[in-house]
Amino acid sequence: MSFGIIASLILSLFAVWFVLSPLFEPPMPNFAASPSDGPLGPLLDAKERALRAIKDLEMDFSMGKLSQEDFDQSRRTLASEVAAILADIERHGGEG
Repeated sequence: MSFGIIASLILSLFAVWFVLSPLFEPPMPNFAASPSDGPLGPLLDAKERALRAIKDLEMDFSMGKLSQEDFDQSRRTLASEVAAILADIERHGGEG
C-alpha cells in the first residue's frame, strides 16, 4: 500500500470517530432550576407564556399581520393578564 492510501484511511477513521464520539458520551446533568420548580411554578410559567405572547403579538403587528385595532385590543388583554399574574405572584410571596 502506498503512503497516500494509508494516510487517507487514518484520516477517514479519525473523521468517523470525531463524528460518532458524542453519541457515546453520557448526557450532562442539568443543574439550572426551571421556573416551574417550587410552589409558584404554575404562576411563573403562566407569566412567561403571557410575556411570550406579547412578543409574538408585537412581531405579528410589525410584519403587518394585524391591524392597529386588533393589536391594541390584544395587547391590552395580554397586559391585563400579566398584571393579574404578577399580582397573584406578589400575593403568594414574590418570586424569590
